[in-house]
Amino acid sequence: MLTRTETAKACVRCFQTRAGRQVLAYLENLTRGRVLGAGATDAELRFLEGQRALVAHLARLIQEGKQGATYPTDKGENNG
Repeated sequence: MLTRTETAKACVRCFQTRAGRQVLAYLENLTRGRVLGAGATDAELRFLEGQRALVAHLARLIQEGKQGATYPTDKGENNG
């Protein structure tokens, strides 16, 4: 299993390409840009929020990778 630092660096490499930026923009539009109507069920809201959280996590990893963040206790555990 990759450490968080290794994963962040891999995300930068993956999403720095034109195709990677297009995919990330698509995911952001699909999740962050989507608004559910007043009739949305609790399950629909939770599902969309989970998708948004995943895209936000990817964006956070990309930012960490660009900043060169390292974690001294990086052993594959969840650091945030």
